[in-house]
Amino acid sequence: MSTSAIRPSSRPTAWKAAAAAAPPGTKTFAAELPKLPVANLPDTLACLKQSLAPIAWSDEEYAAVSKKIDQFAAGQGPELQQRLLSRAEETRHWLEEWWDDGGYLGYRDSPPHLPPTPAARAAGLARAAMIFRQNLKKGLMEPDSTKEGPLCMDTYRQIRYIYENSNGAYPGVGVLTASNRDVWAKDYGTLASSAQNTKILTAIQSAAFVISLEPYSPSTSEEHSRALWYGSVIDGAPTGLRTRWVDKPIEFIVYDNAVAGLMGEHSVMDGTPTVRLCDDVLNMLADPTFDHGSPTIPSTRTPTPLDWEITPAITEAITKADAAAMELIESQELGYLLTPYGKAAIKKFGVSPDSWAQMIVQLAYRRLIGSNKRVGGTYEAATTRRFDKGRTEAIRVVTRESDTWAASMDNPDIGNEERKRLFSMATKKHVELAKSAGNGQGIDRHLFGLKKVLKEGEKVPELFSDPVFLRSSYWTLSTSAIFSKHFPVYGWGEVVPDGFGVAYMTGYDDRLQYTITSRKEMPNTKFCKEIAKAAADLIMSSSQLHPKDIKNKMKREEVARKNKKAKNQQKLERRLARAKAEADDPAAKKAKNVPRTLDNMREFDPSILTADPNQAGPSSSQDALDEAVEDIANDPFASYFTSTDDPSIPPKILITTSSKASKSTYEFCDELVGVFPGAEFIQRKKGKGFEMGRIAGWAAGRDYKHLLVVNEDMKKPNAITLVYLPNGPTAYFKLTSIELTKNIFGHARATPHHPELVLNGFVTRLGHTVGRIFQTMFPPLPEFQGRQVVTLHNQRDFLFFRRHRYAFRSTEKVALQEIGPRFTLKLRSLRKGLPAVLNYGEAPKPLEFDVGPFEETEEKADQESVLPFADGAPDSSDAKPRKPVLPPNTDEYLWQWKAGVLRFPPVPTNHDH
Repeated sequence: MSTSAIRPSSRPTAWKAAAAAAPPGTKTFAAELPKLPVANLPDTLACLKQSLAPIAWSDEEYAAVSKKIDQFAAGQGPELQQRLLSRAEETRHWLEEWWDDGGYLGYRDSPPHLPPTPAARAAGLARAAMIFRQNLKKGLMEPDSTKEGPLCMDTYRQIRYIYENSNGAYPGVGVLTASNRDVWAKDYGTLASSAQNTKILTAIQSAAFVISLEPYSPSTSEEHSRALWYGSVIDGAPTGLRTRWVDKPIEFIVYDNAVAGLMGEHSVMDGTPTVRLCDDVLNMLADPTFDHGSPTIPSTRTPTPLDWEITPAITEAITKADAAAMELIESQELGYLLTPYGKAAIKKFGVSPDSWAQMIVQLAYRRLIGSNKRVGGTYEAATTRRFDKGRTEAIRVVTRESDTWAASMDNPDIGNEERKRLFSMATKKHVELAKSAGNGQGIDRHLFGLKKVLKEGEKVPELFSDPVFLRSSYWTLSTSAIFSKHFPVYGWGEVVPDGFGVAYMTGYDDRLQYTITSRKEMPNTKFCKEIAKAAADLIMSSSQLHPKDIKNKMKREEVARKNKKAKNQQKLERRLARAKAEADDPAAKKAKNVPRTLDNMREFDPSILTADPNQAGPSSSQDALDEAVEDIANDPFASYFTSTDDPSIPPKILITTSSKASKSTYEFCDELVGVFPGAEFIQRKKGKGFEMGRIAGWAAGRDYKHLLVVNEDMKKPNAITLVYLPNGPTAYFKLTSIELTKNIFGHARATPHHPELVLNGFVTRLGHTVGRIFQTMFPPLPEFQGRQVVTLHNQRDFLFFRRHRYAFRSTEKVALQEIGPRFTLKLRSLRKGLPAVLNYGEAPKPLEFDVGPFEETEEKADQESVLPFADGAPDSSDAKPRKPVLPPNTDEYLWQWKAGVLRFPPVPTNHDH
């Protein structure tokens, strides 16, 4: 290496040949690699035509560019192809010099860059990298060979010395290297005008690599990515770039928390050899037997500071470079995401993980641009290292097959089987293109060479200026994949202003990794969301993979959530699209969209409580109306509604329980007593002889209008039997969702006023019957001054009971405050008459009741009510005559749940049972 700084304007001819060759006969380069071939011209032009089809905006555009391709094939093409073949014969590598300048060194913008104690981390990287370099120079490199003898150097001590003896801010000369290439070339000349600075430049250029010690501690993957991409920013200054030398092909970066990374300068470094370097270095450090060198060995050597000579011109250049760097940093956006599945799941479908990952990007980008036209193509790098001095070739990912499949994913008329078929065609095409590119049979490098062999003054073929041709190599998506188990993050910047850089990894079994970069004006966040959504949609549509097939519980739940969210989003998008289409074209609007509910989707049955959904209310037909009027006039409750008694007097209601009731049932009964104005609770005694029919007859003989029996199960109320007295019917309800008043937060206090009653949804014949049972439990005339209302709301045959107090906030607004209790009823049966007594006719025992609500009391004459059923004689304790009401022997059902029988007999005029 020369001892003087190399001027950027004096690059030597064949400068790469100056690198030392491997010793003859060594392992690393034992095989002679073939030269990079020149592809067959007709094959390249045929592939070019295929690649332009999805890029063209119209059939006319595609026809025009196809014609130019044919003209090129028949005109200048063969001559240029012959010149290129001649160059390939005369040189070791026909593309290398042109590609170095055209692909890398001709790019003048600021180069894109993204991939115990910090001193120990930096020392380990340096030591391992030097061992790697030594092995390379000795020709000892071979796969998986990472254990060689240590070099004699006390790296850790020296780097620790740098940390301990670097005081205060140092001139940020490194930021100059991040400027536009032409600006940096000018600043380089200014910097090298000093002899001291020339020595420093020589030292940097002759170093095997550079280590940047940055005062920053990234903690997340996104922070780590940004830190490697453009360095840390502190107080509005590009602190990270000030400590770097961006021109260096290899630069290790170590942060204060010992997190590290590598920045590579792409003109002489490609992804795969960089991964090999990093893997070998990090494998060494992961080996517990690796010799880091002893920091305790005395040494007279200490690191020599490279103190720049800073002139006013250099200070001004640093200030301008700082401003340019911040402008660039602030214009960039980065997104990072992981999918919930990886290579292991993908390989189950027999698909290349790389093709799978690329199809995700294609689907996401199609959804991102929507109906807008594509402005460029998708570049994927393929390695050509199987050839001597081979580097890369472009895979043109956008194909007719990929576009057709992507369109099918959002077409509701295409099923999953067809989508799978289209996806298979798209991935097979991608694999075919990738193999061709890796074999040196790609399109772009060949066409680049054909253009380069044009002589000065020769006419440039029209093909090279065609808008479709230019659009096809305008890389709006610059993508590539490498893999290292040591890489938590990696990536690069976008290559066109309105494009994205898409770095991804497919080597992990449990995830795909994407890093998306762009300018801030681009929808980076939305693109990341589309990639995540496309990944979820693809795994589901390709295999109908159920989340239960994912072994990891957290991943399984995450996939299930994302799938549900994606499905709902698709449904919303279809609905919005339909609404927009109907708004644009009223003629396309169909019948009014009615939400599908359990109510309007059920098949109508006249025996259920819920009304026919096809009718807005009761039937308007005269026959149905007459039938309803007849039912109401002849049902058992007609006397209540035609009575001339005082309407303010509440009907008497007897409330009791099943035998051996528990405290919770008594508490619920106590609440019911407060709900119904005429209610009275009498506790049933334990023992036999208290059939419900006997109790109903006993109550009817004492002018009770209703018997309400609360049943319980597992010490909780679970059912209510409601008997209309004196002659029935008897309704049986299941009881659920009980909330007592004391458990309702902020409940109002009840008053003794008679409440209003609101019945909602009782519109069928059965509904009328059930609703009128509840009507007869309240006095016909409520006391409005109490401002209390009881509501029974029927929905899907569930009766929701609520009691509220209302308050007038203004002349227009009314507020409700719940009193309680609240519960839900479900009608299970409706029986004719009173409940049956199976052993009726045997010598009865007198009925005995306890009057205490929660405890048994001794039997006293003034607390007992006795009805001897044998002779039907009236109770001697009451002088008022009573008619005996006798229960039936068997039950006759008017309606049963799931049986649907509904009969309305005439009101009986005598008691023939």
